[in-house]
Amino acid sequence: MRHERLREEIDGPIKQGFVNFVCLDEKEVELWPCPRYDYGWIWQKICADILDRNCPVLGPYGGITTQKSMARAAASAWHWMIEMTDEYGYAGSPLNADGPDMLGDIPEECRKNLIRMALCKIIVDHADMALFNGTHYMIERGILEKCIEDIRNLPDGVVESTGMDALSMLSGVAARNIF
Repeated sequence: MRHERLREEIDGPIKQGFVNFVCLDEKEVELWPCPRYDYGWIWQKICADILDRNCPVLGPYGGITTQKSMARAAASAWHWMIEMTDEYGYAGSPLNADGPDMLGDIPEECRKNLIRMALCKIIVDHADMALFNGTHYMIERGILEKCIEDIRNLPDGVVESTGMDALSMLSGVAARNIF
């Protein structure tokens, strides 16, 4: 197996297939960490803060603001993408430059694991390690800021017309930005 060819395959059709998988379906994102009470109210607050153009994404010192729900949104998006790697099934098969199947001798479950690990590595590389708190990884604050700005810059009514909530849309936009 040639590693350069596998990397090309991951950087091309595998990543694109994953982005299509997570963005085309309306997959609901769960809050992370899951609140012990008032789940619905917290969910609504986070979605409202994502859409509120007056709500700061980053605090005065460049950190993700927790009082305005952005830290929970960043953690939820990161964990959702990791979970989606379990559900994603790459339909193709990486090929060597000379044509034969690169992973031909490897059992199907191992192939799936290899692709999942490659996707998880990409997601982990985009975690904001300065924000790591216990078991709560978060997407990089620069990516979070760009994603929220992209959503806020959509014409009025576009988010609502998709049928998705703002947190799910944020997570899909984050996947597109990371991959």
